[in-house]
This record gives sequence, structure tokens and C-alpha cells, in this order.
Amino acid sequence: MSTPRWCRGLLLAVMTAVLIALCPGAAAADPTPDNQESPQEQEGLLAPFVPQDPDGVPLDHYDITGDAGGFSDWDRQLLVFLTDSTFAANRMLVGACGWLLNWAFEFGPAEALLEPARTIADTYQRDVIDRLGLPAVFLLFGAAWCGVLIMRGRTSQAPANSRSPC
Repeated sequence: MSTPRWCRGLLLAVMTAVLIALCPGAAAADPTPDNQESPQEQEGLLAPFVPQDPDGVPLDHYDITGDAGGFSDWDRQLLVFLTDSTFAANRMLVGACGWLLNWAFEFGPAEALLEPARTIADTYQRDVIDRLGLPAVFLLFGAAWCGVLIMRGRTSQAPANSRSPC
């Protein structure tokens, strides 16, 4: 005799709640002593790749740990090693992306090129695009294309194409 469907769902919900209650979070940050220098003051090759999280904890303080078992539990040891390696690689990737974004926003020569690029863009907008009336022409082309789609019976595609920016 099979168990009712609601009983299996209730059992699954209870087991999930017990596992969530009993298993502590795997990712945790070590506390930062007050006398430790901040990542901006750290030295070394990887110092730029150690940003802080919103709580002020450096990313290199986060780690995923697990019980690797005994000497004969090679599969568990392999899984812990792969998990820790993947987390370390992701942590390094996040740090590198943060450093790259910071470098891109602080790029000095971009400020020198900003005013000439703005002047060229304004001139092109005024002398080419506005003089030829291109915004109105492409709006007309878009409306005509939506009309063609409606006439062909694709009424759901026409409004979607009229809203898309591309």
C-alpha cells in the first residue's frame, strides 16, 4: 500500500527543515583583528585583489571548509579539495574583476579624451543625424514593419518588435 501524496510532501518538508536547522552555514569569515591593516594598506602581489565586503571584512577571510574524513575517504577528500579550490578561484576572480573595474573608472587618460569625444559626438548629432531627420525616418520604418507583421497575422510579434531597442 502506497503512502498518500501529502504525507510524502510533509515528510520532505520536515526533513528539509531538520537539515537546515542542523547544518551550519559552510561559508564563514574569520574575525578581523583591530590591529590588522586594511586591504588598501596590505602589501604583496595579490593585495589589489582583496577587496572588502559591505561589512568591511576582506574577501580573503572567507573560506569553505568541510570534514575530509579519514585517510581512506579519498572521495570526500577530493570533493573538499575541489570545492575549496573552486571557491578560491571564484574569490580570486571576484577580486580581479573588482580591481579591473576600479582601474577602469580611475583611468586617467580618459578624462583628457572626454571633451574632444563629446565635441565630436555633439557635432555628429547636430550636423548628420538631426539634419537628415534620421530619428523620424527610423521611427517610420519601425511603424511600417509593425504594420507588415500585423497584416501577415503576427500580431503578438508586432508590439514586441516595436518595444525592442534593437
